[in-house]
Amino acid sequence: LAGEPVDVTDFLHVLTAEGVLDTEPDPTDEPPVDRTWQRCGRLLFSPVGWAVQVSLALAGAVAAIHNPSLRPHASDIVVAGSPLASVLVMSLAAVLCTLLHEAGHVLAAAARGIPSRLSIGRRLYFLTAQADLTALWSLPRAQRLPPLLAGLSVDAALTGTLILAQTAGIPAPIANVLAATVVLQVAAIVFQAAIFMRTDLYAVLATLSGSRNLWALKTATFRQAIGRPTTDDHNLLTAANRRERSWAIAYLALYLPGLAAAGWYLIAVSLPGLGYLITLTAAGLTQFNLGTLRTWESLAAIIFIAAPTAGTIAAAAIAGVRSLRASLENRGQRIHP
Repeated sequence: LAGEPVDVTDFLHVLTAEGVLDTEPDPTDEPPVDRTWQRCGRLLFSPVGWAVQVSLALAGAVAAIHNPSLRPHASDIVVAGSPLASVLVMSLAAVLCTLLHEAGHVLAAAARGIPSRLSIGRRLYFLTAQADLTALWSLPRAQRLPPLLAGLSVDAALTGTLILAQTAGIPAPIANVLAATVVLQVAAIVFQAAIFMRTDLYAVLATLSGSRNLWALKTATFRQAIGRPTTDDHNLLTAANRRERSWAIAYLALYLPGLAAAGWYLIAVSLPGLGYLITLTAAGLTQFNLGTLRTWESLAAIIFIAAPTAGTIAAAAIAGVRSLRASLENRGQRIHP
């Protein structure tokens, strides 16, 4: 920035001399991936493992085609006598399915010696679990795709298994839960198509495009289109090649309609659903009695569903306000023609 050359070699020598930079590898360092996880990943995502998962998914699909009663229906999500009990059972099933989905990512990455880390985050106003697969960028492009698609593969195989299990004469209460879980799994698979929220398929798109900065490039492209690019946006677009800019434009064309659809879903579904859930829990707590199941159902619904959902929506709203405020405060940093 000052127009002077940077002596990187001297800088590194100083860091080494001061003990900040250690140039000798530590022989006691643990391997980046646990060997047990690596073996499990290599087994589950070997050619045979992939074939088994695909076979289970296809077998379930064939069974559902031949037997209409096995096809997912919205009414299947009612699995208990009370609405709150059904919501709680479905929430528990959703958590278990999410853990299996993320375990697929972790094991597929471990099979290639890539460490990963699980965390809880949000996509817009949706609370999500996510596996950090950033280290996949150290692999060739073709080797990144299996870990990115592993979650969807596990989802499809699990859905097929649940459909097939219903044909085994399982008692009605368990069969009802299995049918409801199939509905959740189909919804989760469809949700992955919402690439405007950086789902698994967004990561696949970013990999195929070869752009590590697809998300940031999309934002920079949008600001440039409305005449409000910042200095950072200008630098990012200047550094990007023509292919990366083309992918950013294509992704922006998907992102804006998706964002509008998500806004509609928030107003038409999420907020009314949250309001209905709060009404149910309030009714259950009107006559507070720890000796009744209804009181415990209401408390569990508040703690595990209503509170996290409301908190995530509030966090999304706060983030949106901060982003808007930052945009207004950074007017002076815009690039003017």
